[in-house]
Amino acid sequence: MLTGWKLRISEFNFMRLILFALTAAASFPLAAAQAASFYSSKAAFDAAVDTVIVEDFESTGAAIETPLAGLSHNGITIVGLAGVPFPNIYILGAGTTGMASGVPQPTTSQILSANGDEQFRITFDAPHHAIGFDVYLNGLGTAEVRYYNGTTVLDTYSFPPTENDLTYLGYLGNAEVTAVEFQSSVGSSINTAIDNIALDVPEPASFAVLALGCLGLATLRRRQVGA
Repeated sequence: MLTGWKLRISEFNFMRLILFALTAAASFPLAAAQAASFYSSKAAFDAAVDTVIVEDFESTGAAIETPLAGLSHNGITIVGLAGVPFPNIYILGAGTTGMASGVPQPTTSQILSANGDEQFRITFDAPHHAIGFDVYLNGLGTAEVRYYNGTTVLDTYSFPPTENDLTYLGYLGNAEVTAVEFQSSVGSSINTAIDNIALDVPEPASFAVLALGCLGLATLRRRQVGA
């Protein structure tokens, strides 16, 4: 039986082992991706990383078809950046028409747009490595999505300026993303929008190692009390 200082050394070493394993488990999913990857196929994005939809704009509690300075819901905050005269975000209701010719319409769900040109920032309560969402484009110029860590721009994705359809954009990278900014061209003439924001979820391996660590520490504590 371990007693006294030997028990304390054993417990210390065990805690170091658990911390090392947790660090390795957390970094493993992205170890193979040294640079950020973009996905225009939701199926391919889902095959690359586990995500869950955290915002579909169906139950935010905010009024639809109404200018909103901002919106906070489900761990994300969205703020309009277009400036005067249309600084606000706008949740378009199901049944919306007036989208680009390549977009299926009337729309069948609530989507995030703006009451003029679309430019808004989505800030996350916690950083993420994988972000995906549906994108409604108007084909009237460049639409861009910028990925931030704090005030630093990590990556920028630009859609073809003539693309006028409903598409998908998935992002997977090593760096922690704290915010995403969406900006399109001439959204005041033909709406652009996004929907179904999905974020990465912790890997099962991380949960398993954490559970193992807690169990091991509890066992050591019981031994110490028994001694």
